[in-house]
Amino acid sequence: DTATTEIYTLSLHDALPISGLGLSMTFGYVRQSNGDLTIESELGKGTTIRILMPRYEPETLPVSV
Repeated sequence: DTATTEIYTLSLHDALPISGLGLSMTFGYVRQSNGDLTIESELGKGTTIRILMPRYEPETLPVSV
């Protein structure tokens, strides 16, 4: 299993099903948008998640006078 795999679990606090789709859906959206998602984790130091998305550059439209 990886961090972007869909998981389902049961909350111990309120016994309601919890979907682990957040990161999986984010990964799918980022990839669909030609971006990239990386996860780096080091024991005792923490985890870094980087999301890189392509820059949006609007088309230049001619100005009518």
